[in-house]
Amino acid sequence: MEFSREPIGWPVYNQILTHRNTDRFTDRQLAPYMDEMNGHSNFLPALAKVGELLQLGHHDECALSVFFFSDGRSSDHKTQGISADESYEKMKELVKTLATIYGESLTFTTVGLGNCCENFEALKAMAMGASLGGAKGSFERCERTAHSITSAISSMVSSTTESRVALQAGGKSSYTERSGLAAEKQSFPKLSWRFYKILYHYIYDPRVQRLDASYLMPLAAAHTNPTEVNRRMGSNPPYLAINANYFGKGAERVAFRCRLADESNTRGFVFDDMIAKETKHEQRIEERIEFHKGFAETQDLANYLAKQFNAHIRGIPGYDPLRTPVIRFVSCSVLVVEDHSAPGGSRGVLVEKMLDTESFRWTKWNDNAGRPEWTLDWLSMIIPELFVQFVCRRCCGREACAHANRCRFSDERNATRESPDS
Repeated sequence: MEFSREPIGWPVYNQILTHRNTDRFTDRQLAPYMDEMNGHSNFLPALAKVGELLQLGHHDECALSVFFFSDGRSSDHKTQGISADESYEKMKELVKTLATIYGESLTFTTVGLGNCCENFEALKAMAMGASLGGAKGSFERCERTAHSITSAISSMVSSTTESRVALQAGGKSSYTERSGLAAEKQSFPKLSWRFYKILYHYIYDPRVQRLDASYLMPLAAAHTNPTEVNRRMGSNPPYLAINANYFGKGAERVAFRCRLADESNTRGFVFDDMIAKETKHEQRIEERIEFHKGFAETQDLANYLAKQFNAHIRGIPGYDPLRTPVIRFVSCSVLVVEDHSAPGGSRGVLVEKMLDTESFRWTKWNDNAGRPEWTLDWLSMIIPELFVQFVCRRCCGREACAHANRCRFSDERNATRESPDS
């Protein structure tokens, strides 16, 4: 198989499937034994290549993953003239060395494709070496079907996400989740509004790559009802009502239903429901604004890439503006509100439009681990997957992301010079 470096997720899963064995059933059953006899399954050279690839583009906030899978036993003992157990020990020590270098930032997953009678001692030894070296090592056996690999991919994606969260906060191995958080669906009453006075409003400016103070209406309100925004002529609602019970929770953030209000009661509600997101960890509550900068930057860049992707989609044969899906990202801004119960007396939340799932059919095309949900609407299903591939090739790694931002500003300046209406 060709070695490559890719963001961990379902695009990698799809690449694995492209290498599936298409031989006849009998040949597939004999293939692992033929590989072992002919010395075609050498794991040690593969691990040496893994070590080289891990060094490329690595930095302090980069979570690394290795997905090592095989449907047969290794042949290293034959090519090196040693016993099988000695070859397993070599593999364990080699992986342990890599794990010692990268520590908890490395997730090393080994997967054996086959039934319970197969010999996967080499893969188990590698997983053990990763754990002994301080990395996240695991072994999993899967049947020889595409569907059976999904659980291994999901575990790896979840582990990599956890590593990334810890690394972005200075390498801490764990955080303390905020106590007293209750979900809407488990609470009665579901809605328990708390009203907060809005102190500051920030919008991400990609030209200076920071959140700048703004006197404009929050972008989420502008998206829900632009006519009302124009009618108010800059008279922004002074209060933000946030439900005490959370709407959803992810690996890094917790999301609450919220509303803008002209008064500190429900009679003063204006605009539609929005979502307020903030950290779910005790250690990061005081990062009122800085915590949201990375998310706002990512969302802003995603919007730009979506526009580029949609332009490509419009050029494909058979494009129909009424039927072909396009990619859009909701805009967001950060509100700092007065909250005497919070550290420092204030609280920062990232606010964005809440999707109206009652009026418009909405489908979540993948779960939080990236697993796609299959549907008969194949065109709607494949467009998000194509966008993921598009983004991976435009912005794979820190340097590429910075380059994409520089290209973006160049494109925008050129568009400004060429447009007579700018």
